[in-house]
Order: sequence, then structure tokens, then C-alpha cells
Amino acid sequence: MDAYSPGLRAFLLAVSVVELAVCVAVVLVLARRWRRHRSAVTASVLGVYVVFALVVAMGFVVPEEPRGWGAFFVDVQICLLLLMPYLLAEFTWLLGGTRLWMHRLVVGLLVVQVIATLATPPLPPPGEPRPPWAQAFVALIVLAWNVQAFIAARGLWKLGRGQSSVVRNRLRTLSAGAILLALTLVVSGAAGGSAPTWVTVTVSLLGLISVLLYVVAFLAPRFLRVLWRQGDLATLSRAERGLMQALTRSDVAETIVPVLADAFGGSGAVLLDEAGNVVRRSGSVSDQQIAAASSSAGEQGQVSEPVLGVLTAQLTSGRLVVTSGILAPAVGNDEAELLGRVATLVDLALQRVDLFEQERASREAAEAANEELETLLYSVSHDLRSPLISVLGYLDFLKQEYGEALTGEAPHYLERIRVNAMYMQSLISDLLELSRIGRIEPDPQVVDLGAVAEEVCEGARLRAPQAHLEVLGDLPWITVSDVRVRQLLTNLVDNALKHGGRPTIHVTISLEHGQDGQFVVRVADDGRGVPAEYRARVLRVFERLNAPKSSPGTGIGLAICKRIAEGLGGSVTVGGPADGDASGTTVDISLPVLLLVARTLPEPRDAAIAAPSPAVEVAR
Repeated sequence: MDAYSPGLRAFLLAVSVVELAVCVAVVLVLARRWRRHRSAVTASVLGVYVVFALVVAMGFVVPEEPRGWGAFFVDVQICLLLLMPYLLAEFTWLLGGTRLWMHRLVVGLLVVQVIATLATPPLPPPGEPRPPWAQAFVALIVLAWNVQAFIAARGLWKLGRGQSSVVRNRLRTLSAGAILLALTLVVSGAAGGSAPTWVTVTVSLLGLISVLLYVVAFLAPRFLRVLWRQGDLATLSRAERGLMQALTRSDVAETIVPVLADAFGGSGAVLLDEAGNVVRRSGSVSDQQIAAASSSAGEQGQVSEPVLGVLTAQLTSGRLVVTSGILAPAVGNDEAELLGRVATLVDLALQRVDLFEQERASREAAEAANEELETLLYSVSHDLRSPLISVLGYLDFLKQEYGEALTGEAPHYLERIRVNAMYMQSLISDLLELSRIGRIEPDPQVVDLGAVAEEVCEGARLRAPQAHLEVLGDLPWITVSDVRVRQLLTNLVDNALKHGGRPTIHVTISLEHGQDGQFVVRVADDGRGVPAEYRARVLRVFERLNAPKSSPGTGIGLAICKRIAEGLGGSVTVGGPADGDASGTTVDISLPVLLLVARTLPEPRDAAIAAPSPAVEVAR
């Protein structure tokens, strides 16, 4: 079958049209990229496609049997074709993939090929046998072409080592395209002038595939780049999860900076703060590159063009700098786009860290101020006791020595002074006790809460013999300070007796069910009660429903109870009966079940809950 039958001609024409269309499209894209960067690397990439497009285009106008100017056009076409492996090798040389002697060999082979092309007569038309000189010329071209292509392919493959996954796959795809194009020339040269149809078809398809491989290498579609970058994305995803757990800027830097250099195929990465100081540096990034990155930073969220081999992403409070891969931005903006997405996550992490640090600083300042206030309260309360003791001592002296001589309203005024001095003494004692809670704590021990409650009630009966005090059911054994739990129950019982409104008040202490992880000790009375709108206020310091003259107490007792319960991990709640018209007050002390010697509460039994036996060993 004739190699140039109509069907084969149509096929070869279609392949040539596709190759030309692809090359023209790629040339337009690369020309736009070259206008932005104007680097030698980008120019060599553009040159490969320009040459290939010219070769394919000239194939449409060169006659089948060139004579005269037609023969000259054929020589020009061959010389342009010879530039392809040279430009690819030059691209590899500019990236540092080949040595100097290899570069010189490529240049020398190009010169030899061009001289041989211009010196030899036109080759015989397809289908005619080739004379010895033509075979020698073809062998020279094929050999030189393959040496150049092998040098370029080897350098490109070698350059891919240690680069980001996208850059590595681009380089190796380009290397495969160079090998395939060399194989195309070998098959075409070995077939001679009378190649069978299948060889011609194979050569055309191999040439088209090599061109498409070049396109994939330089203009890979997004889905393919995402597929190539799966390994890098997995590493970055792990780092992103770490960012969500970072608590300081150092944590953010330690999490993300070390992985950036590997992910972007560069030699290092740096996180800078808003003042340009290095927070974390990984790999090799020079001070000159950092200075260039600082000068090239744009608006927040933007990634600058590479300057001195580094990409810079502007953060809200700082900059993220990475050394770009060897092909950025010659083959695309993948690194810049990915850095922009990573920078957004880093920015969010840094903003969260800033908020956390502000909150922590505010909390520490509040704690320091509170500690200072408590220290001042302790100091002032302690210092006030000395002159107060002197006042009470002089009052006793006046009463003993001059009591009978005092007439009129003098004894009344003297008694009022004593009463107010005693009130102040109680107030100072309560303030001192309030300041001690949390600062000075006795060691916890196993305490029988029921026994303590009975002792508190027994002491209260001596002070209020008409009151009825009762412990309902059994109370549990808990691990707590005996001093604090006794103080807690005593304050609550005394508060009920003082503010109940009548001497025959009934006060009960019982165990109730609480929320998850809590048990409740309830102190209830049937006194006058506390209005709902005041139940939260009475737990504050100095909050009293009645005027000091009409009701005893300092207004600190419930505040002390609240602080003791909170120190144990619980809370105090003031309530009343469900019926709004009924009287009475309930004070619930919610404490964590971890304080129980037995960690589980038994089922309730009527109004009380059975407590664990005192013989139960303390749970560790």
C-alpha cells in the first residue's frame, strides 16, 4: 500500500492540524506568562513550542518534491526541528539539571547538525530509496538528536528528585515526552524513505503523543495537578489539624513551617511576625530573601510574585515565606495558589491564638488583681483588729470604773458603742475568713458528713433552744476538709436561725439527687423565705435583705459558703418552695460525686438517700 494514499494523507493532515492547534494555543498561554516573568527559563519553554509550531506550519507549504526555494524551506524546517532537543536541553541547563560539559556537547551537536543540513543536497522524496550519503545524514541527525534528548531527559528526571509532587511529575512527564520524541525520530529514520503505512501512522501518533506530554508537563489540567499533589495535601492536612490545636504562635510555627519546604519543593520556609522578626525558620532561607519577601509583601491574603526565589503570603499579623520550586512560576501558579490557601488557614490559627492569648492575659490580670485584693483585704482586716481590741478594752474599763457615775443617756451611748464594736469585730473576722478560703486550705480527709451535721445541729440547739433542727436520713462519707465542711453547714444553719423570722423555726439537713456528676446537700427551713428576685444577690458579699439594725449578721456568711463550695468544684443555690405563697428557704450545696468515698449514690428512699457505710475503703 502506498504510504501516501488518500486515506493516509487525510490522517497525516488531521494529526498535523491538531499538533498545530495545540502548539498555537500553548504558545499564546506561555507568551502571556513570559510577558509577566521574562525569565530565561520561561523563554526556553516558549521557544520549544514556537519552534514546533513553525515546523508543523511549514509542513503545509513545503512542496512534496522541493526544488530551489522549496529545498531551502526544507533545510530551514529541519534546522528548526533540530532546535527542539536543544531548547529542551537548554531548559534543563538553566534549571541546573546538566553539567557544563553536557551543555557544551549539546551546543556542539546542534552546530554539527545545522552545518550538515545546509551542506547536504535535498533528501529523496518519500517512497524513493535513500543513497548512502542520505543514510549517513539521517543517521547523524538521529544520533545527535537522541544524545541531546537523552541529556535533557536525564537532567529533567534528576531535577524532579526532592521537588514538590506537582513539579516532580511535571518534570518527569517532560522527560518522558523527550524520550518519546527521540523514539519517534529513531523509528522514522530506521524506516527509510519507503516506510510502510503502519510505521508512518505510528510515527505520527508518537509525535502527537509527545506534543501532548509536553502540554501536560507545562499546562497540566487542574484535576491532574490535584491528583499529583495528593501526597503533599495529605501532609498539609495533618499540619492543618495541628493548627486547630495550637495555643501559641510558636505552636503554629512549629506545626506548619517545617512541612512547607517539602510541600512546595523549595529549600526552606519562614514565619515572620508583624514586625518582620523570625518566629520560626526551617531549611535554607537567607536574610536577603527574607528582606526581599518583606519588601514585596502586598495586601492581606495575597501571594506575591517570586522575588529572589521566594513566595510571600501576607497575613493579618505577619508573613509566610517559602522558597519556590525550581519551575515556579515558569510552568504555572500551583505553588502560589496552594500557599494562598495554606496562608488563610495559618491566618485563622494565628487570629485564634491571639484571641486565646488576650483572654489568657485578661484572666491572669484578673487573677492577679483578685489575689492582690484578697491580700489587701487580709492585711487591712488583720490591722483593724488591734485598734478594735483597744476600743473594746477601754469600753470595759469605763464600764467597770465609771459605770455607776454615768447618768442620763451616757450608759445607752456606751452600750451602742460596744455593740457596734462587737459587730465590727465579727465583720473583720468574717472578712479574714473569706480571704483565707482558697489561699489557706486544710488537708482533705475522710469525713462522716452525717456526724458533722449532727454536731452542727447540736451546737445550734444551745444557741437557739426553741428551734427544731433535724438531719433527715443518712448522709454520705466524703473526702474533704473537716474544717471547711463544718464551716459550710454551720454558716447555713446559723443563717436560717438568724433570718428565719421566729424562734421556733424548723431546719432540716438532707441528701438530694443532683445533676449528672453532682450530689446535693440541702439545708431547708420554714422561715420567712427569700423573694425570688433576691436569691442570687444574697450570695454576694455584704448583700442583706434587711437593715443591719433589724437583723443580725455581717452579710458575708453565704458568700463564704459559696466560695467553699466553688473551691470543692461545686456550687450553692438559694431557692424556696414550689408554691409562691408558701414560706421557707432551701439552700442546695451541689458537690461533685468524686468527693464521695463510694463513687455511686444509692437509690433514693423517701425523703432521704442511703449513704455508704463508714467502713467503705476510701476510693483512690
